[in-house]
Amino acid sequence: MASEGGKPHYSMMVEDFNIITSPESAVKYVTFKEGPTKTRQGGLRIAHRVAQHKMFATGGETCPLTLFEEMLARRPPEMKDSGPFYLTTISKPKSQVWFSR
Repeated sequence: MASEGGKPHYSMMVEDFNIITSPESAVKYVTFKEGPTKTRQGGLRIAHRVAQHKMFATGGETCPLTLFEEMLARRPPEMKDSGPFYLTTISKPKSQVWFSR
């Protein structure tokens, strides 16, 4: 059973993330929309953090944004834009899909 602290992490959805390209600088980054947690409750009045979580493209083979996009591309087609963030890996994938529900 997951601890109370792990529940917000486990309940993340693909819809909580957005890939954005800054119009001013053409810098690409991912944002995360945080919902209420045990310590940040609020119901309809969610207290959002002052600084938004962002993960920037760095280039190269270990670029976190490129890896994030690759992970999204390897999800089942019906789950690329919605559904739980964490999926089960397919141990020996026979297609471009590496994850299952």
